[in-house]
Amino acid sequence: MKTSTCRWTRARRRSISRSATIQIRYFSKTRADLAWGMNFFSNQLSEYFLESILLALVLGSLVGIERQWNRRLVDLKTNALVAMGAALFMLLSKTPQGFVEPIQMAAQIVVGVGFLAGGIMFRDSRQAQGLNTAATLWCSAALGALCGMNRWFDASFASIAIVLANSLLGMLAQYLNKKMGIADNLTDSVLFQWICSASDALAVHEKMTAMSRTSLWEIHEVRLERHGVDNSLLSITALFEQGESDKGALSIQQATAGWPAFNFSWRKL
Repeated sequence: MKTSTCRWTRARRRSISRSATIQIRYFSKTRADLAWGMNFFSNQLSEYFLESILLALVLGSLVGIERQWNRRLVDLKTNALVAMGAALFMLLSKTPQGFVEPIQMAAQIVVGVGFLAGGIMFRDSRQAQGLNTAATLWCSAALGALCGMNRWFDASFASIAIVLANSLLGMLAQYLNKKMGIADNLTDSVLFQWICSASDALAVHEKMTAMSRTSLWEIHEVRLERHGVDNSLLSITALFEQGESDKGALSIQQATAGWPAFNFSWRKL
């Protein structure tokens, strides 16, 4: 009985040893095949291909985040795809000896993006819409072209400049338009109404006027009417930039929470 047990144990050990050897050989072969595949894949790609398209995707997304945060016509993925597409076209002109006529390829990218930008611009009864968004799309294509040319530092600096220009210059342009009395960019109307006493209505009007001087919206119309026996209805129509009316109205609602009034309401016109 003891001899049979020893034989079974030795056979079991030999079986485990053979199984472990097979597994080691299998994993070694798999690792070798994977390494060969990666080397083959990397040899087929041109130099800096992955780095260029990934950086173009990241920088285009950075520009697109600012656009989507401000609820513009073109969002994150559009800017990212335009930047990556421009990088791919620039890499198309690359050979082992260098780039072949990159200026002509860049010119063709400009023409192609011009058609895309033209498709997002439109004009309503007051002004043209989408000009800034189209220009941003054009800049995203330039970012991608720089990435495709392996000018990564230039592309990174340009992306930061584009985001700052859209953010800071946009606020500066709104402020200057308001100071110069140019309200073409203020297209959304919101009606604010307070029910209060006559003296409180004058105080609310003065506070709203003071608030408008330091904000990016302006007062368009003011009406004061009797409401009941002793109260007044103060109606103020304010103009906001397109897409900013909800945020602006909520900020005014928070600022006027402690003002003297029996009732306060607002609605978009």
